[in-house]
Amino acid sequence: MLKKIIFVVIAFGVYQKWDKLPFAQSRLLPSLKQQNGQDPTSKRGNISAYGSLKHIPLSRVQGKNFDFPDLAVPGSYTIVDFTSETCSTCLALEPAYQKLVRMRSDVNVIRIDLPSSTGFTTDNPAQFEELKKKMESENAQIEKTLDRFQICGTPHVTILDPEKKVFRADICQKKGGYDFLSSWLSREKISW
Repeated sequence: MLKKIIFVVIAFGVYQKWDKLPFAQSRLLPSLKQQNGQDPTSKRGNISAYGSLKHIPLSRVQGKNFDFPDLAVPGSYTIVDFTSETCSTCLALEPAYQKLVRMRSDVNVIRIDLPSSTGFTTDNPAQFEELKKKMESENAQIEKTLDRFQICGTPHVTILDPEKKVFRADICQKKGGYDFLSSWLSREKISW
């Protein structure tokens, strides 16, 4: 009986101080505070207001002058996620993003939808050649955009701080933005 009481008291004490224990803080979640005095994982702002979650087509970001800060919301953390309807991880992130923007008024998510491959059928040889040239032109534009932002797969995550500066980003196979986002969602207790 005494052992049970001691265990309950110790467990309650650990529960009360859980966030302060060194092993409870994720080593994968480096603090932005260490870099510029801010921490995107700390709750701040008016939690009754929501952040935003928007989907935009890839064509909106294909211009030569576009860069990530153009999408950022000043004073908020902005998550820019290149996504695809054929990516299972991307689909799983959608409800997590919805929860995150409901919990955090200082977070905005912009998902850039990459086009899925489209097939076509026709019996008319002239129409076939016309459609083929159109698709080759569109694919060339898409390839330029993917190369410019170093996108090698989806999801491709870039996180901007409130000053519109890139905080974490995926660069091809180096998933710095995605890894940070995964840790952030875990810390916010958002399962996905």
